[in-house]
Order: sequence, then C-alpha cells, then structure tokens
Amino acid sequence: MSETQYVKQVQQQADAYTRTIEALVCLDSVLRYDDDSQDYRAGSMSFQGRGMTASGQDVAPDLVVQFDSIGGIVSEMKITASSEEDFDSAQQQVRTYDDELVGWDTSGGAIDSYDLCLVVPYPHAGSAGEFFRRVEEESAYSHSFVLLSVARDDLHHSHLAFENRLGEFSDMLVRAKFESRQGIVTVPLEKIVGVIGGIKFYDAKPECVEYTMDVLWSQYFTGDLPSRQVPRRGKQVEQKHVQPSTTAEDLREPYALFAQGQVRQPEIPKTAWIKDALDTYVAIGHAELDDHDRDVYWVEYNPRAWSCNLAGFARQVYKESAKKRRTRYESLQDQQPRLIEDNP
Repeated sequence: MSETQYVKQVQQQADAYTRTIEALVCLDSVLRYDDDSQDYRAGSMSFQGRGMTASGQDVAPDLVVQFDSIGGIVSEMKITASSEEDFDSAQQQVRTYDDELVGWDTSGGAIDSYDLCLVVPYPHAGSAGEFFRRVEEESAYSHSFVLLSVARDDLHHSHLAFENRLGEFSDMLVRAKFESRQGIVTVPLEKIVGVIGGIKFYDAKPECVEYTMDVLWSQYFTGDLPSRQVPRRGKQVEQKHVQPSTTAEDLREPYALFAQGQVRQPEIPKTAWIKDALDTYVAIGHAELDDHDRDVYWVEYNPRAWSCNLAGFARQVYKESAKKRRTRYESLQDQQPRLIEDNP
C-alpha cells in the first residue's frame, strides 16, 4: 500500500466513524422525537453501548431506546455494510439480541417487548433487503425486525433520511411516523448540529489511531494543561503534561455519545485508546515518556504545526512504519551470511 492509499484509507475510516455517530444521534431522534410536542417523548430514554445480557452472554447494542417499562427498540448501525458477508455478520449480531435481554432501565432489568432494528447504507439497501427477506423466511426473528437504510442528502439542506426497507415497528407512534411519510423520515442536521458537533466517540474504538490523535490535538491539547519548557533544536519548546487515564476521564463528559456514569454504561473513550494515540505520538516524534513516571507523556504541542491533522498524522505514521520495515529487512539481510555459516 502506497502512502497516498494509506492516507485515503485513514480518511475513509475516520469518515465512517463520524458518520456512525451522526446516524446514531439522528436515529435516536427518529425513534423518540414527538412532532406534536416538539420534544422527545416524555419518559423515553436512550443508551449507547449499554451493557446487557442475553442467555448469559454479554452484549452491547449500538442504540437502545426505551419508551417506558413495557416497550423499546434495540438497534445496530452498520454504516459500511456492503456485501452478503457484512449482512450475515450483522444478522448474527442482531440475533444475539433476539432473546430476553436483561439490562433495561427497570426495577428488574427486563421489559415486556421490544423490536430489533438494523440500519444499513442506502446504496446497498436493496441487496440487504433481499438478504434479510431470506433470513426471515428461513429462520424468522422472534421479535419484530425492522431494516432501515440511511442516506445523507446535502443537495439543499443537509439531512439524514431513514427509509423503512423491511418490517414495521411495534410502537404505534414510531410506526405512524414512517407511514405518514411514505416510509421515509428525515432529520435536518441543522437542528441537532449542536449535539453532533461535540461528540467524538461512541463505544467502538476508532478503526484508525490517527482519528484519536487528531481529536486530542485539535480539541484537548488546546486546553490549559500543565506544561514545561525544554530545549529542542536550539530553541525552547513547550511540552504538555498528559496522562492517559486523566485524559480519557476529561473527554468523557463533553465528547462521548449519550449518558456516562451509569452502572451499565461504558466509559468512553477508553484509557487504552488514549494510550495508543500517545504511544503513536512518541513513535513519530511528537511526544516522549517521562523519565521517572512511565504513565506520563510530554507532548510537544504546536497549534500552528501544519502537519498535525488527520492526513498529516497518517503520513507520519506511514513513514514511521515504512522506516521500521526497512530496518527489519536490512537486519535480516545482515544476518543471512551468518545464518549460512551457522548452517553449512
């Protein structure tokens, strides 16, 4: 893979991550927003990545919507699903929820009934519909199953459109919302941009470390962190004091999707994600570990550094990886004569 291809891959992975966050926020609005009252339905709630159990197995659905103590919807978001292999993986995951899920916000953790919902990208909705029709014919889900497609339209006013492709919701208000709009419910992004704009993480780890690096550089390191001045390249530079656990905790309130701090809610972002990003800063020369406390990183932060963004970090990571590959290759080449001598 060339450097250009790697940068493009990173950009696509980061875009898929942000589009998933966007779609989760909008789906929550589709399912819970009441057009008549112009507000979210009274008594309704939603959870992202909530820890639940089914047949003794731990599960964490992408979105759990609960209307009251008797009804809800469990959803999975597969924003990049495009093949039968992807659809099969999605249906297996959805099937794990097709049981008596425990972990709802009720006194006993159970609920009377709930639907299953899967969201796939619009360009592949036709083939997904065919696949899940076969699934329903061969081994139908015991709970009501709904397949939605999602598409973003930026032609006039940016919005996400959710189209009902298969099945129908049990909740009368949600079902009526789709029926009254010929099966397509749109969410204007301008109405929830304040929510989406501040959210950077959900319960899945970003596929590329450069995404987390970019968030830290553009959102977190700009803050008032402890720092020190050190001589570098003939001048004094500022290094910011960063600890993975503290950083993760600082990011949870403003940048994580939906409620934090509840017993069944995951801690997002995870400390390990932050540590991976900081270790990568070290690898490409933007940070160093403290001499005495190996849980402390000193990040050489410069807000004007033109290469410190998603694409720039991707290029630096690629170059560092290529350098390591060359070093390993040269090391093996140096060892070859000796290996021949040792094994006549």
